[in-house]
Amino acid sequence: PHQGLGYKTPVEKFEEYIKKLQGVHHVLNENKR
Repeated sequence: PHQGLGYKTPVEKFEEYIKKLQGVHHVLNENKR
């Protein structure tokens, strides 16, 4: 049960957090080459 458009479940927040971490990690790896 979503409480409005801005509401995210803890799982969704966690997945978003992981994607951000992976994105930053990817950028750092690209810069090392």
